Amino acid sequence: MSARLRVPVAVIAFALLVPSAAAAAVQKVIFTEDSAGVSAMDEDDGMARCLGYTGYIFEQRHGAWKVTVGRTDAHVEGEVRASFRIFPGTGQSGATYTGTYVEHDVGRFVPSEEGDVPSPNAMFQLRATARGDDGSLLRFQMLGQTHLDSRTGLVRRDRFTLRCSVT
Repeated sequence: MSARLRVPVAVIAFALLVPSAAAAAVQKVIFTEDSAGVSAMDEDDGMARCLGYTGYIFEQRHGAWKVTVGRTDAHVEGEVRASFRIFPGTGQSGATYTGTYVEHDVGRFVPSEEGDVPSPNAMFQLRATARGDDGSLLRFQMLGQTHLDSRTGLVRRDRFTLRCSVT
């Protein structure tokens, strides 16, 4: 679900580019997301390992991002609800799954030349359930968390976990 991971960063980048009034120290902006797209699952993808095949994920995402832009950073908080379909690629066999998920994101970011950097904390959580065309049930949870040491700027925690089960 690589497209999903890029959305908060793109929202922040856009928000930081929005010119604020000279006298305003803080600007609050709400962005809505209504998007659809397909992402490939290659064999190194955790979801592909869980399902036992490579393939594709189609997502339709709808949500809102609240962005508070300050003089030096931005705070983002949002929720996205999505429907998705996971299906095997050409030559692969396996169930096709159809389901929904809810994603929550929150964090503070500082712009940099490499993109927006969490400072000091950012996290997302996504919980999903899907039914397979063979009657199986897919459940998964993704959790991403980054924490920077405010004194040194070094990454203290950069964690991504995927828990997945098929019953």
